[in-house]
Amino acid sequence: MKKVDVSVEEAKQILLDFFESDGYYLWRDNLEQSDNKNRISLLFETSKRDGADIRLLQYLPRIEGWSLSDYSVHDSNIFIEMVKKENHFIKYLFKILHIQ
Repeated sequence: MKKVDVSVEEAKQILLDFFESDGYYLWRDNLEQSDNKNRISLLFETSKRDGADIRLLQYLPRIEGWSLSDYSVHDSNIFIEMVKKENHFIKYLFKILHIQ
């Protein structure tokens, strides 16, 4: 099976479409402020009377090569952070072995 490399922009658009279809809108995007282009950090807000629903995170779309690293749900806000899953273990090994 061929691996598909999903870019930051494509992954962000998938997440935007997912949350917008459930009545959430993007409140803050920290992508422009981040030097790390392998991370997506988004804050969504909803005007639903009951506030944000944490159960929605169970249905996040699976994006090839990306994983959910952090999330938070408060009142009417949902914060999510996704990181690209590219060789984190190998980078860790290089770091502890001091290989450049």
